[in-house]
Amino acid sequence: MGGEEAAWESPPLLAAVRHALVLPAPARRPARALSRAASGGRAAATLAAHPHLQTDHGRDLGPVLFAYDGSDVARAAIAEAAHQLPARRRALVLTVWRTFNVGFVPEPDAQFNAACGGEVGQAAELTAARGAALAEAAGFRAQSAAAEGTPAWKAIMDAADDHNASLIVLGSHRRAGLGGLVAGSVAGDVASHSERPVLIVHQGAEA
Repeated sequence: MGGEEAAWESPPLLAAVRHALVLPAPARRPARALSRAASGGRAAATLAAHPHLQTDHGRDLGPVLFAYDGSDVARAAIAEAAHQLPARRRALVLTVWRTFNVGFVPEPDAQFNAACGGEVGQAAELTAARGAALAEAAGFRAQSAAAEGTPAWKAIMDAADDHNASLIVLGSHRRAGLGGLVAGSVAGDVASHSERPVLIVHQGAEA
């Protein structure tokens, strides 16, 4: 690159470019949680720090990821997944947050300034911890996490990739009108973009 001749004119480089153009598209790489090269090291470091996340009863099986916003339908999604899945499955309960329009239902005792990211993040952690406690009571081996992210569906999918989730579970809020289409779009966006299995529990299932 620092020589007198431009690297683009290098015959080996041109040969490599021509070779790449005629090769078929490479197979999709494994989820980021399985490869330090694919994740930049972040997911691999997470799994190394928590070895119990790597296997489930001897099987290479990732956790169930609950997208938990503290709502009734999010609680119903945990209960429904407990009916559908074997007991003692590992679970990660994730609350996605952002400033101002915080994106989750705070716990009753949470006091925070919605414009302050640090305070919103702490409140989100309380909501996620509450969801993890519900998941534990339902029979899962649960951990909690909070992540800042916009759009929410992208943050959910990033967390699923980072932890190599075997299933994404979330509730869908059925609301009429344009506002309902926006509010209920997270579940639809996750389902349409994710290559992982997705379980959507619709509003009304808690009944």
